[in-house]
Amino acid sequence: MSAFSSVTSLLTVGQIGQLAYGNSADLLVRSYLLIDATDVKPGYGVVVDTTGANSAKLPNGAGTFAGVVFNDGNLPIESAAYSASGVPFMPTLRRGQVWVPITENVDQTSPVYLQHTANGVVKVPGTFRASADAGNAQLLANAQFASTYTAASGKALLTINLPA
Repeated sequence: MSAFSSVTSLLTVGQIGQLAYGNSADLLVRSYLLIDATDVKPGYGVVVDTTGANSAKLPNGAGTFAGVVFNDGNLPIESAAYSASGVPFMPTLRRGQVWVPITENVDQTSPVYLQHTANGVVKVPGTFRASADAGNAQLLANAQFASTYTAASGKALLTINLPA
C-alpha cells in the first residue's frame, strides 16, 4: 500500500473542504491572507498571491500552488479570523488529506490538475481534475487522488505533500 493511500481504507466519504484525519502528525497547515476571499470555498485550491506576504487567492492563470482551503469544523468560512486591514486568514492544508471538488472522473493513477482558468459552467478556478483542460489547468506534482471517484459525485479525497 502506498504512503499516499495508507489511511484510505479507514476513511468514509466526507464533505468538500473537510480534512480526512489519519495521523495528525502528518498534517501541515498554514494560514494565509485570502485575497478576494468571498469567492473562496472550502476544498478549493489556492495559489500564492505575489502582491503581499502570506497571501493566497483563487488561481487566475497558472501560479505557485499554496494548498487547499479547508473548514476544520471550528472555524466556518463565514467566520474567518481577520487581519488588521480586514482581510480574512483561512487555514490552508499543505500536507495531508482533504476532500476537494472535481470536474471529471479521477483515480489513484490520474495526474492531479488545479483548474486555473474558467472554461464552462463546472470548470471553475480552484477545482481539481485529471487533465490539463487545453491548458486551463496546471499539473500539481505533490498531489495524488486517494481512490477512484466519479465526476457525478463531485468530490474526491486528495492527498497533498507540499514543503513547509
